[in-house]
Amino acid sequence: MQKWLRMNIHFSFVNKNFKLNILKSNVYKNFNNRNVIREYSSLNTNKYKPSTFEFSERILKNKENIGENILTSNSDSASDATNETFNMKISFHSKIQISKDGYVLRFIVPEESSSSKFKTCRYVYLEGILTKTGEVMKRPYHPISLDTDKGFIDIFIKVYEKNPREKFGIFSNYLANLQEGQVITLYGTYGHMEYKGIGKFSIIKDKSEIEKKVKKIGMIAGGSGIAPMFQLIQKITSSRRDNTAISIIYCIKNIEEMSFGEDLIKLDRKGKISFYPVVENVDSTDWMFGKGKVNEDMIFNYMPDPRGNLLFI
Repeated sequence: MQKWLRMNIHFSFVNKNFKLNILKSNVYKNFNNRNVIREYSSLNTNKYKPSTFEFSERILKNKENIGENILTSNSDSASDATNETFNMKISFHSKIQISKDGYVLRFIVPEESSSSKFKTCRYVYLEGILTKTGEVMKRPYHPISLDTDKGFIDIFIKVYEKNPREKFGIFSNYLANLQEGQVITLYGTYGHMEYKGIGKFSIIKDKSEIEKKVKKIGMIAGGSGIAPMFQLIQKITSSRRDNTAISIIYCIKNIEEMSFGEDLIKLDRKGKISFYPVVENVDSTDWMFGKGKVNEDMIFNYMPDPRGNLLFI
């Protein structure tokens, strides 16, 4: 039987001390595939109206305008990215397991540090000293907390099986085993894109900054790549003034690896986003959504109409 502990950890700053308030959120326990599939089956598939042929026709008619509307996460090259050089010591507070191998880590940031330093769509580096070897290791991560949150920063990580020979999974395991009060270093911020709000993006292209105003956003995320997307989704849907339309395809290998799935379902039900999950390995006949890998048909059917003011991420 599926057991879920629902709580949301929120910090308020009172008399220079952090007060822990239990509100509502999700802590992963004994993940049950069938219950999750039942949750996903409540999504409204009828809202996806365009047929593959209709969408293909629109793509072909507008192909000359599409390239400038596509941003990829790997375009953060040295020439394209802007770096705001600051660093700070942050203290580990707690972690929540939200999927089989996904965790949200909460760190307390210094009182004098402004939350506005952590800008939407920009990433940071975390640096720590490995306990056993004393080696200093640094890796990039996207915050999922908002730029309006004060006193803390939330980081999503996937904990991979260690491969010492290739140094794969070592740092994620280090972060997952931090103890309360343990201090690491944060460097920021980095990236070629920042979301300013109300559909406005600031984008670095060819070492020049341009502003782009959009009415709709198409997202395709896989695995831990959901982190920057989820932060942006939270930023947009938490604002009453921001009506930017969001369509997201989220692909994972197995259903139990779905991170933030319940949050995305709730937003879909409320009509705030269009959410289409794709699972590579799923046996259940109850699963009504994407199976296998993301393909052209899925993109044509579940991404926004390429006409008009939009951005693909």
